[in-house]
Amino acid sequence: VVRGEVEWERRISLMRHHTATHILLGAAKEVLGDHVWQWGAQKGEEESRLDITHYKSLSSEELRRIEEVANRIVMRNLPVRTFWLPRNEAEGRYGFTIYQGGVVPGTSLRIVEIEGFNTQACGGTHVQRTGEVGPIVVWRAKRIQDGVVRLEFSAGLPAVMRLIDRYEELKRIAEKLGRPVEEARASVERIIEEVKELKKALEHERVVRIAKEAEMALSSAISVG
Repeated sequence: VVRGEVEWERRISLMRHHTATHILLGAAKEVLGDHVWQWGAQKGEEESRLDITHYKSLSSEELRRIEEVANRIVMRNLPVRTFWLPRNEAEGRYGFTIYQGGVVPGTSLRIVEIEGFNTQACGGTHVQRTGEVGPIVVWRAKRIQDGVVRLEFSAGLPAVMRLIDRYEELKRIAEKLGRPVEEARASVERIIEEVKELKKALEHERVVRIAKEAEMALSSAISVG
């Protein structure tokens, strides 16, 4: 029974990450523009990645907005429908954006539609409603080549567990600083500024010391013509 439960959880996690990939792609298009296209994707149980076309690296604000849009779609609990359509009919109804994940062979296409948000031709397994995905958190966003940005993310329980781990780490840092968690950032920023000032003071002292040593050396110098 335990083995069956573990296998079920693994499959559910893969389904959540697969649907989350569609949600993130739709969110990226909404935030960055219609030029965004899926370049590649890899789905895992704990973490997945989505490569999108974009002409520059993402700013922190852009990434935050993508996460916000994605999680709003999750919270709206939209239906995720799968159905088959003849290729010509699917292209006529949805356009060629259904091939975000690549061109699918065959005269009939399996369509995955997140109601009113994202539609793609896809043969993968998905959840039935976006609410089943759980939270979506993008851990890293990096430019992997000209015109391609990679989003590395987690969805569902893996995202929750990693958020808990990071919060625990933040609490440990706050304990070392002797401050509450909500004051940890301000404390770290203050320490950084103090270190910068100390470095400036040390550099000034070093310059003064070198100047004095040079002056002493010159005063004891012997002229040899």
